[in-house]
Amino acid sequence: MKNSLSHIAFIMDGNNRWSKKNKISKLNSYSKGAENLIKLSKYIFQNTEATTISAFALSSKNLNRPKKIVDIILKVLDKSLSESLKENEYNFSFKFDGDLKFLGKSIRNKIKQIENRTKKYSKTLIILINYSGQNDLINSFIKIKK
Repeated sequence: MKNSLSHIAFIMDGNNRWSKKNKISKLNSYSKGAENLIKLSKYIFQNTEATTISAFALSSKNLNRPKKIVDIILKVLDKSLSESLKENEYNFSFKFDGDLKFLGKSIRNKIKQIENRTKKYSKTLIILINYSGQNDLINSFIKIKK
């Protein structure tokens, strides 16, 4: 029996704690988190009536973490995007939201490619990067004012 939820949200948190607990590198921990997000999204879209999943992946506050950690996260994002571009078994679209200007050109291009390649699907995985609730409110008020 399918679930009737239409929107599911995840906060991607705990990779550092998980890497310490399991004595694996932070790179492997973040990579496993990215893999699990895709696997879980596929499962949810195939087995429920959910049409949207939001994954809160990297807040603007997370960008204040040590450079080494942020670099690992960006490396995992780049690798995950490259792998996603090779795969053709998605039954959902990808949408990236947030202030993506800080990302390198190569990563932004891969994001555009995967969004364009998967836009035909009605179900959507939204991955939020460099997001901030405070900035969202400010931007909403600016839009309303205009």
